[in-house]
Amino acid sequence: MVERVLPIDLLIGWFKRNEIKGALVDLDDTLLDTNAHFGKWIDRYVSAVVEKNPNLDWREVMAKLVETNNRLYETESVRRRKLAMVAKELDNVFGTYPTFVKHADIVGQIYRKVPLELEGARQTLEMFRAAGIQMGLVTHANRGWTEKKLYEHNLNHFFSHVVIVDEAKFKGPKDWLTAAKSLRLDPEEILFIGDNLRGDIMAAYEIGARRVVWIESPWSVYREGEVPEGVIQVKSIKEVIPALING
Repeated sequence: MVERVLPIDLLIGWFKRNEIKGALVDLDDTLLDTNAHFGKWIDRYVSAVVEKNPNLDWREVMAKLVETNNRLYETESVRRRKLAMVAKELDNVFGTYPTFVKHADIVGQIYRKVPLELEGARQTLEMFRAAGIQMGLVTHANRGWTEKKLYEHNLNHFFSHVVIVDEAKFKGPKDWLTAAKSLRLDPEEILFIGDNLRGDIMAAYEIGARRVVWIESPWSVYREGEVPEGVIQVKSIKEVIPALING
């Protein structure tokens, strides 16, 4: 009779073989479905404006909104005020002032609500914890909204350390290094998981990471850059553990 090897034993074996003692994980679009959350409220926002202005084309407005938001990211990063700036620019472009600005409260719901948890997120964290490794979180968003997300999803207890990168700045190597030091581990002893190619994946390699998982971001801006050699690529958090133990 062949003895069955449980997934947790395979995961523990992977960590031991690779000398991994900790994991640093991103939050938005890694554990939470933040892109879909934004998409839902932006869709409602554009639809409400177009309903009041039938001469506007929904697709044209949406395309301009996405283009403007992506461009402003270069200077505004993920500041909440960026949404108000997008609204003003759309009014200028389409000559509709103050329609976009007046309806901005709809898109403002993004920060009053929280994204849904991605399938497999909690199970992955539970498996990591069961495997006996330390975990930390490195996220880039408004602090108050981040704390709300962690509280409402009861995720805080998984992490011994949480690094929240200032929303006016950009996530990079120093933020991941700060988190690694908080775990009292060297980067080569840590598994890094994130969706932002530059801010998560390339940044992790820059500080000496050996084991990195890239969850391909649904946001085009976070897919910009060159994928380092050796990166484990998956489509979602639920694929991470199978990719590790079967790779």
